This record gives sequence, C-alpha cells and structure tokens, in this order.
Amino acid sequence: MLSRNVRRSLYDHITSLLSAPPAGTFGAAFNVYTEANLRNSGFAPTRPFVYLVDRHLAPTLAKLPLVIVEIVTSARVPYEVGNRSGHIWAADINVFGDSRGTRDDLSSFLQDNLGLTFAVKNYGTAGSPTIDTAEIMSEPLVETVSVGEEIGLEGALANFDVVSFD
Repeated sequence: MLSRNVRRSLYDHITSLLSAPPAGTFGAAFNVYTEANLRNSGFAPTRPFVYLVDRHLAPTLAKLPLVIVEIVTSARVPYEVGNRSGHIWAADINVFGDSRGTRDDLSSFLQDNLGLTFAVKNYGTAGSPTIDTAEIMSEPLVETVSVGEEIGLEGALANFDVVSFD
C-alpha cells in the first residue's frame, strides 16, 4: 500500500508541476491528461498538453507527448535503532516526445523542478491526507534512450528520455 501511495503522490506532484509550472520555466501551463483520455480514440487534446500515466503503455505517435511515472525499486531501510520503518524508492519518469525538442524540454523541466521533497498522501483514506514527506536523495539524472529503427514504432520511441532519482 505504501508503494502505491508513493507512486500516486509522485504522479500528483508532477501533475501540479506541469499544470502550474514555476514562473519563468514554460510560457504556458500544460493541460495534463490521464490514461482514460489517452485510451479514448475520439479525444482531442488542447495544446499545450501532455498525457501522464503511472504504468507502462505502448506509446503511439499520435498520442505524444507521454510521461510515465514508475517506482522501479523499493528497499526497506530502517533509519534508527529499534524502528523498522523507512524505505528507499527509486523512481523513473519516462518521457516520450513528439519531437526531440519536446522531449528535451519536458525532461529538463522535470529534472530542474522536481524539488527536494514531495508530500506522500494516503489514497486509501477519504480526503487523501498527507502521511509523510518523501525526500529526493539524489539529483535527478536524465538519460536519453536510443532505440533502433526496427523498434522505433513509427517514430514514437525515437524521442525517449528517462529522468531517474531515488
């Protein structure tokens, strides 16, 4: 349950950053759309937009830009004697752009604006109260992923970055 809360809290944090970016970062806020919008073939997004999901989906060129939030590892790490609480999660934010420029802009925006902490909420309780604060321990790293033309999915994977941190 805690891992789910961390993933959803990171998703909410990124939604807030994209829909209300800090001054001087982007000219306009993004319209952030969900997986339901992504799967709706009749949905027409309003620019500037980004699809934000929290699980792997096969990207398609017509449905970009796409940002996927995932928790890739979790380790129990007690931080004081006699206390078994404490975890470290590693997260990846996969950024698929409809162009190299879009990919670079989104990746660097997330890298520069994630901040040092974000609130962890309990989504199993009404009102989703904040239960903890997650601390970002390492500087976010942006890695460009190269794929061959044969798996490029009509260009959808040609502009792919991973922003990772723990």
